Amino acid sequence: MLKLMSVFLALMLVMAAPSFATKPCSPDSWFSKPQRPASEWEAQARWVAVAKVIARQEKVVPFANCYVEDRSQCAMDDQSTVTVKVVRWEKGGPLKIKRLGKSYCGPTAPKEVGVKYRFYGLEPDSYIYFEKVAP
Repeated sequence: MLKLMSVFLALMLVMAAPSFATKPCSPDSWFSKPQRPASEWEAQARWVAVAKVIARQEKVVPFANCYVEDRSQCAMDDQSTVTVKVVRWEKGGPLKIKRLGKSYCGPTAPKEVGVKYRFYGLEPDSYIYFEKVAP
């Protein structure tokens, strides 16, 4: 009986332990299917804009689900943002976008400053995908 009670208590402790996992990426996210065609991104986006990157602000932080004492040992998440100047709106707009960050499970911000990209977004201040535009 004592052994059965110990097993029961151990199971209760395991089941009551908090979960530290991050929420999974949706099937529509870039992380789930990065090679989808532009037409799928456009159908999913609330806004599409061709914009020139005029600045990039670096911000690399440990993932939220890292609980080690020395956070430099954690896997890092690039949450850098870009400041853009909109050249033209292709869908939605004219929102006053100045700084964009990636959405959850989105691609890392472009590193090249002075280059034009087509940004696809759901929220006014974040993009779900971007692609380089020919000059």
